[in-house]
Amino acid sequence: MSQDPDRSTLLRTDAVMADLQDRVRETLRRRIEAYGVPDAADRALFNDVDAILRAAVSLDDPGALLLPDLLPDEWRPELALRLTSHRGPIGHLLVFIKRRVLLPMMRWLFEYTQDNFRRQHRLNVALMGCVQALAVEHVRLAQEIARAGRAAAAEADAGPRAPGATIRMSPGAAAASPSADSDDGPASR
Repeated sequence: MSQDPDRSTLLRTDAVMADLQDRVRETLRRRIEAYGVPDAADRALFNDVDAILRAAVSLDDPGALLLPDLLPDEWRPELALRLTSHRGPIGHLLVFIKRRVLLPMMRWLFEYTQDNFRRQHRLNVALMGCVQALAVEHVRLAQEIARAGRAAAAEADAGPRAPGATIRMSPGAAAASPSADSDDGPASR
């Protein structure tokens, strides 16, 4: 005899997680709005910004980022401690003293700074992901504006339009421009 649980009592984890994420995002939005950020009042804008930043932060692998390859110097912190000396035989003695006496005494400082360097590295990678996502969005919008400008120039070159003719724009350009179909001009706005 197999037990078949009542289907109405089963919970879908993806629905529960989505609801939980929505509540956490709403709490965050309210907190940011309480700090006086007026743009947080617009839920749709806040959700769009949140989505862009979450996508950017998910690029936590530096191999997926363009900016690290463009930096002239090595940007990753060096976390290994290499003790060397250029002083010949006395240098070996100094390195031995540093490794066996000074390093154990200062181990807490070394570990503390390593933790800070790791946190800073994660933040650097996250910010590079944000910069990359914003650069991609900027280029996408610039291309959309250029396409809309070329379409408007081509239409202007084609001559006057017939009464009742409509102007076709891409969805992104239509949302960004004030009522392109209005024949009344600025006085009607």
